[in-house]
Amino acid sequence: MDEQALNKKLAERRFPPSEDFRVSEVRPDFIIIERRFTQEAEDRVLSQDPSLKGVFKVGEWYKYESIPILTGSLDACEKWLMPKLHKLKFHILIDVSWNSNPSVEIYNDSGLSFSYSGTTPKVSIALAFCLAIEKLIDGEKK
Repeated sequence: MDEQALNKKLAERRFPPSEDFRVSEVRPDFIIIERRFTQEAEDRVLSQDPSLKGVFKVGEWYKYESIPILTGSLDACEKWLMPKLHKLKFHILIDVSWNSNPSVEIYNDSGLSFSYSGTTPKVSIALAFCLAIEKLIDGEKK
């Protein structure tokens, strides 16, 4: 399993290119997100601080955010991925029973469900969560 590619896929889901975002780099400890500077952004920035005129150029990419590696932290998943799932009316069921491998189910009220069960206790709950979201993303593309 290529966790770097999975992290990029999940970050692109959270920061879609269609909204002028791009994942510029996935590093071992964090993901760098860039955003295209738009005319609307320039108008907003200059209305707040006219001295910034010429600092940013419309159409160019700038560092927007650095987010933690999603597959390594359930806290990162909660902050960066769960809000979009809740907005789409999905529910999340996480099972971390002491005597079983971690499992995650993501489902909605209309019966759509995606799940991932860890094959070994070494699979972190964050990774299981990310793999369930990957199934959701892949299922939407069909």
